[in-house]
Amino acid sequence: MRHLAAGLQDSFVNRNNDVQGHWALGKLYADAPGGRVVLDLLRWEAAPATPTATTMARNYGERLRRALPKLAMGPDDLVEATVEVTFNTPPALPPNAYRTTGEPFDCVFTLRNRYGQTVVRPVHACCQRYQPYLFSGRGA
Repeated sequence: MRHLAAGLQDSFVNRNNDVQGHWALGKLYADAPGGRVVLDLLRWEAAPATPTATTMARNYGERLRRALPKLAMGPDDLVEATVEVTFNTPPALPPNAYRTTGEPFDCVFTLRNRYGQTVVRPVHACCQRYQPYLFSGRGA
């Protein structure tokens, strides 16, 4: 389960993760009232249920579903699969020398199976809020 959580998380925070041709996290940041979003990958639900968050919950829920058989697991083997993203978090200390543009955010992937085994993968990175007049998107 650790490898599954790591792979999903790396893909999730990657700049190649897009929604409608724009970086998904930037769009999620722009849409997130209160700066916090929770995605339920088992139920393909998001709170708050913004269009970007709902799309990401569905996309990553589907990725999770396709990956489970590779680990000899089925959808019923997991009782929790969530992604919690909090924007505008305190910066990492010491500051990252390779920091990109944007504000710090935290992203925590949690997978828990029916036997109680839990994998929690936190990551701290930076994200710039999507601004339609600033970003042209893929294929533009």
